Amino acid sequence: MDRFFGKNSEGNIIPCVLYTEDGSKENFQKQIDRIASRYGKICLRTSVADEDASKLYRWACEVVDANDIITCGILYYIEPLRIGNYKELCRLYVERVIGNKIPGSVLFPGSSFPRYVTDREGCGDLKGKFEALELLVERDVQTMFSNIPIEPSDFASVHPIRYQTGGGNWIPRIDIFDGSSFIYVRSRRTNGGYDKAAQDVDRTLVSRLPESWGKTQIINAIDGKVTGGSPSFWISVRINCWITQRAK
Repeated sequence: MDRFFGKNSEGNIIPCVLYTEDGSKENFQKQIDRIASRYGKICLRTSVADEDASKLYRWACEVVDANDIITCGILYYIEPLRIGNYKELCRLYVERVIGNKIPGSVLFPGSSFPRYVTDREGCGDLKGKFEALELLVERDVQTMFSNIPIEPSDFASVHPIRYQTGGGNWIPRIDIFDGSSFIYVRSRRTNGGYDKAAQDVDRTLVSRLPESWGKTQIINAIDGKVTGGSPSFWISVRINCWITQRAK
């Protein structure tokens, strides 16, 4: 692990501890001790509903101070009609896993970006707008537990579930994140693809975005210079705009 991080990372990192179902408490705690002694802190990353989370957190607190632990209860995909369920999962995690031993940071990463944008209510074939619900969950949980350091955490606007894809059957789309919602425009390749989609983008909205590489790509496309012609490129544009907005 040390060799890998030393070779591939120059910044400050905090590794996640790894626990397998057949693993022992002794090996788990040895791993925690080694990570903490090298990096100062550890991250305990589980599903928000993982039944082992409370046990693992208790074991971790026996090795390092709670303030040197980041707990990460992953929400994964946040479905629009179940917002209350995710808030309740966060509440149960805080009560059952953390209890009175408050860690240095608490994370509840999730994403409400759908597999298909047209799955969101009110979203059409060529354009649409939908709210970033992970921000609502985060804000409400922070309000619910104002005495606990619940930090911003998310999947950077990426749909968090991986599916097998057949390839080729996609519609060119440009997404814009305005700080609270996603706005998209689409155009089939037979109707102009990314070039046509860029002409339908709200220029005023783009001008209000904070400066970033992603914003530059959208402006270039509006000006007739489409740099990327694949979904992966425009996903990276969306991610960059999201991270810039969140950082600011």
